[in-house]
Amino acid sequence: PRTKTPRQPTDRRPIKELRAIAHGEGINTVGMERKDLERIAADIEARRPPPPPPAHSNERPQLNGSTLEAERRKKIQEEQLRILKQQRDEQERQRQAKAHAEYLAAEERRRKINEKREAEERRRK
Repeated sequence: PRTKTPRQPTDRRPIKELRAIAHGEGINTVGMERKDLERIAADIEARRPPPPPPAHSNERPQLNGSTLEAERRKKIQEEQLRILKQQRDEQERQRQAKAHAEYLAAEERRRKINEKREAEERRRK
């Protein structure tokens, strides 16, 4: 009788996963064998950038001079944008206040004109 050799533990991926990786890159996997799929998956993974290191909230990354200068410029630009927005908002408030004042003045003129007309009509009667 044949003796079975014990299977060595392997870290092989399921065929479905290998096919999914290849399909994700637009590769038609019909008729491919496992070794072809494994080669494709290895090539694709080799092209991927390494994952970023975990960020620790209490650690500040080391900043060199150019990074510090870029951060400083960014803060200045953000402050300038904030000031510009405030100026635009103030201009819009002033425009609206002026338009409202003009509306009220026009209403007052209409009211006076109507009062004069009513007074003239009363005199004619």
